[in-house]
Amino acid sequence: VRYHHLIDPDTGRPAAGTRSVTIVADRAIVADVLSTGVFILGPEKGMALVEELTAEHCRAGGIAVIASHQPFALPGMARLELRDFAT
Repeated sequence: VRYHHLIDPDTGRPAAGTRSVTIVADRAIVADVLSTGVFILGPEKGMALVEELTAEHCRAGGIAVIASHQPFALPGMARLELRDFAT
């Protein structure tokens, strides 16, 4: 069992199934919240969360890697360009 600081509220144990999440967003707090949420929810439910929030509230996208090392592109990643976030 790997222990870390991201706890699954349903089990009270460390979130399992996700190895890594990277989010790019127009605000750092959005990236932080989404990456934690996606990590705990897992890629499928996490993708739904990113899709729902980015459709109405912000620009974000990312990549999640599950325990079997398979990457998942989260909604919005394909259309994001770093220049979108330049000020």
